[in-house]
Amino acid sequence: MRIKHSNMINMNMNMNMNMMKEAIDVLINSEKHILIIGETGTGKSTLLAELLINDTDVKYFDFCDIYKRHEHLPLLKHHYLCDENFDYFDFLSAPEKTLVLNSVAIGNNLRESKVVQFIVRFIKTARKRGKRLIVVTTPSDGGVQIQNLFDTVISLTRS
Repeated sequence: MRIKHSNMINMNMNMNMNMMKEAIDVLINSEKHILIIGETGTGKSTLLAELLINDTDVKYFDFCDIYKRHEHLPLLKHHYLCDENFDYFDFLSAPEKTLVLNSVAIGNNLRESKVVQFIVRFIKTARKRGKRLIVVTTPSDGGVQIQNLFDTVISLTRS
């Protein structure tokens, strides 16, 4: 387990209960923006389930489900965190304080300043509106490239 910035938690699938409890505690009690990153099968859904059970002030958005339900929209960009998707869905207007954005793709070309600017602007706007973001992604969807934008990173790996 590693902690980055104020918190970076690294866990593998064979994590002990103390590591799991620490990650759950951070998810439930932290007021900061959190990035959960890990490949399929590393425990991301398990952590989210604990959060959703224990915290009632949470709005959950699954980007894959959103895309499937709205793939007919012409500008919708799969399950990417980008301007086009936020034109259709005003995530920050949800009354809940904590917003979980699951199955988010960031893209691997963060050299494009437009993408970085959007993500930074989105995080800052969320903060100004008193929202806490929990963004869940995989390394292959560009999650590693945005770690430094989050206060806390929970990185899950297979052993």
